Amino acid sequence: MGHIGRIDRRIVEKLGLREAPVAAELYLEPLLNGATRLPQVKDLAKFPAVKRDLSLVVAEKVPYAKIESIVRDLKLPNLEAIEYVTTYRGKQIGEGNKSVTIELIFRSETGTLTSEEVEGSVQRAVSAAKEKVGAVLRV
Repeated sequence: MGHIGRIDRRIVEKLGLREAPVAAELYLEPLLNGATRLPQVKDLAKFPAVKRDLSLVVAEKVPYAKIESIVRDLKLPNLEAIEYVTTYRGKQIGEGNKSVTIELIFRSETGTLTSEEVEGSVQRAVSAAKEKVGAVLRV
C-alpha cells in the first residue's frame, strides 16, 4: 500500500528543521481497486419546497459564511438548505455596507408547508442576523 517513516537526519539538519518530520507515500492503485463504491441514493421529495429570499444589509467586513452559520445554528424546523444568491454593493446600501442575498429552502417530509408555517422561521433568521451582525432586512 505504501511506505511511512521519518525523514533522514542528514536532510533534517541540511534543511535546519528542529524535528524530523514523518513522510508517507501511498500507492493509490491498490487502494482504489480495493475500495467499495456505494451509490448515494436519496428518495425524491414527496412534497414541494418553500423558498424565501432574504437580502440582508451588513457591514462590508461580515463574510457570507458568518451569516450562514448564524442561520444554521438556529436549527430552524424544516430548513433543508441555505444557498448564497448574490452580493450587491451600491449607493443605496451605503458606504461600508453590502447586501447579501440568501435563499432559505424549507421542506417537510410529512406534508406541504404553508407560508404561515415558514414565516416564523424566516423572522427568527432575520432577528438572529440583526442581533449577531447588525443585519437589516433590505426591502
